[in-house]
Amino acid sequence: KKGAGTASISPLPRASSTGNVREERLAAAAHKMVEHLGKSTAKLMASTFKTDGSLGALLQLMEQTATRVAVLELVDAGQRDRVDAECTALAIDLLPRPRME
Repeated sequence: KKGAGTASISPLPRASSTGNVREERLAAAAHKMVEHLGKSTAKLMASTFKTDGSLGALLQLMEQTATRVAVLELVDAGQRDRVDAECTALAIDLLPRPRME
């Protein structure tokens, strides 16, 4: 039994196996990285758009105006705005952007 005032120590963050966390996140399954995206919806997106189901592939689809609407139509209406917002935030964080000079 822990005594009063004993604090638990949180574990250190896990190191990336390749050393490139950004690339690992982009290669991860989209439904694991986008909180409000279900596994079956992610699989449907992958088969519909002939992708590997990774977050990177989903973000690439979402960047193209022509496919963005079609991708979001596969998401339940109640989750659509959340998935859109999460993908936008992840794209800002993870996808390379051209430098503004």
